[in-house]
Amino acid sequence: MLRAASTLRKVPQPHAGERGLSLVEVMVTLAITALAASLIVETARPVDNLKSEHDRLAQVIERLDLRARVSGEPTGIMIETTGYAPATWKGGQWQISVREQRTLPERYRLRVSPASGDGPQIVFDPLMPAPMPEIFLSDGSRQMRLAYSRPVQP
Repeated sequence: MLRAASTLRKVPQPHAGERGLSLVEVMVTLAITALAASLIVETARPVDNLKSEHDRLAQVIERLDLRARVSGEPTGIMIETTGYAPATWKGGQWQISVREQRTLPERYRLRVSPASGDGPQIVFDPLMPAPMPEIFLSDGSRQMRLAYSRPVQP
């Protein structure tokens, strides 16, 4: 009779005191991990909310300018100290886009120079380009100027 060669080996049992990591080893590993995590958090940049609001407003202005050039219809933006709302010229009057209206956080303020009367402070008319007024956004301690230059049309 033939018997298959047995390849079973006896698994060595750990000796007493060699059953995994000791409490000291686990504590050292956790301390190193916590130190590395705190260094990563300390070097991360804080979010600049004023810059974020500035960039958001700049994107809205750029989108309105593009919309006016593509559609051929004037667009504009109504600016108040506490927020802004895009507007379109329809039926002989300005219509505010309530869906795109933006109210700024409590401490933020907008200012347009030179100030204008009724209607949008900035108008994007594809037939009659107007100069861009200066727009300032502040949070009480800092102020940022919004600079937007209209692309030159070929």
